Formats: sequence, C-alpha cells, structure tokens
Amino acid sequence: MTDATVRFEQTCYEIDGRRLVGPLDLTVSTGETLVLLGESGSGKTTTLRLINRLVEPTSGEVYVEGKGGADWDPVELRRRIGYMIQDVGLLPHLTVADNVQIVPVLEGWAPQKRNDRVGELLDLVGLAPSEFSERRPHELSGGQRQRVGVARALAADPPILLCDEAFGSVDPITRAQLQREFRALVSKLGKTVVFVTHDVREAVVMADRLVLLQEGAADFEGTVEEFRISEKPAVLALRELE
Repeated sequence: MTDATVRFEQTCYEIDGRRLVGPLDLTVSTGETLVLLGESGSGKTTTLRLINRLVEPTSGEVYVEGKGGADWDPVELRRRIGYMIQDVGLLPHLTVADNVQIVPVLEGWAPQKRNDRVGELLDLVGLAPSEFSERRPHELSGGQRQRVGVARALAADPPILLCDEAFGSVDPITRAQLQREFRALVSKLGKTVVFVTHDVREAVVMADRLVLLQEGAADFEGTVEEFRISEKPAVLALRELE
C-alpha cells in the first residue's frame, strides 16, 4: 500500500455546466483521519462519493491505493471501502448479524468465518453477540444501530472508511461517546478515514487534518492546531461556533 491511500489530482465534478467540486488537489495518507468540513452544498458528500466512484470525475482523477478509476473494477473498489452514513441504513428485515455480514456474504466467505467475524466485531463495538446478534434494527437504540453500522463497515476489513455525517442522527451525549470510541477504534486498527461533517466541534474531535470546503474547493487545509490559529475569515467564522 502506498503512503497516499487517496489522492485527488485536479479533480472536478460538474452537472449541467455547474461545478460542484474542484479543482481539488488533496492527499489522504494511510492511517489518517481527514475531515471534510463545510456547510450544506459545499461539496462534501460529492467529494466523498468520488472516492468510491459513486460519481465519476468530470475531469482530473481520484487515485485509490495508487490506482486511478480506469484501473479499478468498481465492485472490487467499493468492497475495499467501508461506508457509513447518517441513520446507518441497516436493512430492517435482517438481524444484526446478517446486516454486519452483508459484504462477507458477497465475498463468498464460509459460514463459520462469517459467524466468527460477526462475533469479533460486535465485541469490538461494545455489543455482546449473545444479546444482539439476533435482534432486528427496530429493537435497538440509535446509538446501538450506529455501532452496528460501524461493525458492518469494518466487516471485510477494508483499509478505507468513508463516513458521511455518520453520527448526525443520535443525541449529543451518545454522539460524543461514539466519536471518542470511533476515534480510538480506527487508530487501533490503522484505518484510513475520510469523515464528512458540518459540525465544527465534531471536526476538531475527529480529525488528524481538516479540509474546509466552500463551493467545492478547499478554502483551508491543515491540522487541528493550524485550524485553531488560522486567520482565514471562513475559519474564524466557524471557530465562533465551536
């Protein structure tokens, strides 16, 4: 694996002549948590989707593990990337265990290997397998559903995790706890994370580096410490909300 797990190179995305992202030059290093911060409509989610080719660049390129889009099979690419969204998106008719092992099933893992992985991951996110494996999503609290979402994203041990407002639908106390737990977990596992949020407090808790997007372009890029001392007007306005 290269040191640059994800790299945007003069990447642009347009619809009907309107530019939503770019030109963007950005590198996400292996094992780093990069936070994309910005208001609604700033291009955060589109930038995230460019990484796993849910949308294709209009121009420029996005490299994942050193390979551009033409060199990846889209299915293979997406199975190497865990994806977490707001409200989790668990399938309501499946048990917790079945939700967690969706990608391992698609990958053709043997049943015992899948079962072992489910147990390992539920333990990892603080949900006792004996208590939670057979529950349905509607039987869980918001925080528990989000933990299942984390387990599902990690199921096939992807090197990259994409998180789109992942903790935005839970209450503030649970959200703070999930932020701390997730930060510790990805550090322990050495995952590369791109995390989208519009919440400046969440951004500074989660980030190794921050990118502030405005109209699809990077208005600021740097560490949390650099963010705290930046004199850029847009950063100063956001810091007032912290």
